Amino acid sequence: MQKRYLFQDVIQWIVRQYQEIQQANIPHNHFHIVNPLIKNNESQLTIQIVGKNITFKATAAEIFEHDQLLEGFSKQEVKLITYMACKTKEQPKYNIVLQEFSAKLNRLIFKLQKCDSTDVLFKTAEDISKDPSLINGLSQRDAHKIGYAAAMEQLQQVDETIARLGLEK
Repeated sequence: MQKRYLFQDVIQWIVRQYQEIQQANIPHNHFHIVNPLIKNNESQLTIQIVGKNITFKATAAEIFEHDQLLEGFSKQEVKLITYMACKTKEQPKYNIVLQEFSAKLNRLIFKLQKCDSTDVLFKTAEDISKDPSLINGLSQRDAHKIGYAAAMEQLQQVDETIARLGLEK
C-alpha cells in the first residue's frame, strides 16, 4: 500500500532540500585578513577569525606553507597571501652601498648592507662570488656587477702571471 504524504510534509521536504543545497554552496571562510603589511622585507598579516573578535599575526610565508590554513581564506585573500609570500621571498637581503678600488689589495672592495639592519660587510668580488648565500641575497643587477668585477680581476691576474713568466698571449 502506498504511503500518502500531506502537502505540508512535501513543502517541508522541499525547503530542507533547498537549505542543504544553499549550505553546500556557501564558501566556508574561517579567516579574514584585517591588515596586510610589508615591513623590513617581511610580510606581516593580521588575521581575524570570522565571527569572533580574535586576531593573530603571521607572515605570508608561514600561512602559504600550510594548505589547511589557506583553505580557510577567500580566493582573493589566497591570491594576496601568495603574492606577498613570493614578493618578500624575491626581495634582496643585501644591497651594494659602496664600490671602491683598494690600491693596497689591487682589487675592488664592495660595501654590502643588510636590508633589514645596519650591518655592513666589506668584501672583495672574489670573496662574494665564493659565498652562495651572499650571491643569492643580492639583486640580479648587483650579482651581475659582482660577477663582472670578479671576472675582470681574474683576467688581470692571468695577464700579470703571463707577463711575469715572460709568455705571450
